[in-house]
Amino acid sequence: KDGAAYLLEVFDTGEKGWGVRALEDIPSGVAVIEYAGEIVNRKESRLRDAKYYAESEHAGTYIFNLTLSSVGKSYVVDATQVGNASRFINHACNPLGNLEPVAFNPCAKSPKKHNLPVRIALVSMRAITKGEELLYDYYSDNSFRDSTDDSATATPGRVVECTCGSKECRGRIF
Repeated sequence: KDGAAYLLEVFDTGEKGWGVRALEDIPSGVAVIEYAGEIVNRKESRLRDAKYYAESEHAGTYIFNLTLSSVGKSYVVDATQVGNASRFINHACNPLGNLEPVAFNPCAKSPKKHNLPVRIALVSMRAITKGEELLYDYYSDNSFRDSTDDSATATPGRVVECTCGSKECRGRIF
């Protein structure tokens, strides 16, 4: 299962490239999979993004910016080289998404003080049926970043168009 609480499958969606679908029914309100990867700082993430984009203009970006203003912390999770199936979960503007990113700290209840970064779980917002593609809004209200923040990408003017088909589609992923 590789970090997933439910059976999932990475598959070729055709037009969107790789995607992830459920191989079993998933109830609403449960952690489905953790977004896993290398934790790097913003400077390193910008360098990596520029490198990935230079290598292939059509390459996927598997960089998740996590900014928690409530605690003044900022992390970047790069799943390009190290990660799990979560990096293949595609974007869809709400309300088409069926997952939502939720930050959690596995050491929050520990009596010892830890300086570990929080982690990201992708939680089901509704029941997901077997065979359904998993999707989340990369810039939802709970995705830990401002939808106008282009710091996820280092390439000035780089825009990735969104073709999710939602009535509320913003027309771009980032």
